Amino acid sequence: MKARKAIKRLQRADLLLGTVIDEFATATPEARALLKAAKAGIESATKAVAASPVPESAPKPGKDRAGKRLVVPAKSRSVTARRDGVSRPAKPPRRRPASSAASTS
Repeated sequence: MKARKAIKRLQRADLLLGTVIDEFATATPEARALLKAAKAGIESATKAVAASPVPESAPKPGKDRAGKRLVVPAKSRSVTARRDGVSRPAKPPRRRPASSAASTS
């Protein structure tokens, strides 16, 4: 989990625990002590995660096209072209819709 996401979740838990403590103000002293200890633990965990260094992410090898995937028809064209020995597959011609072809005639 990334540090920013962990901090957000810990802050959310801290806020929730704070509302529980406020609503149970009339609770027994033992329960109140346990809730305050839990809140202190969450606060210390938040500080520890915030203080931890963020690791640098190295670029992944083989991602020369910036992570773009080939569309299935393009992939199938390139596979058949490689099988037939063609270096670069040609795109199929675009088909015009029947309605526009009839209106131009």
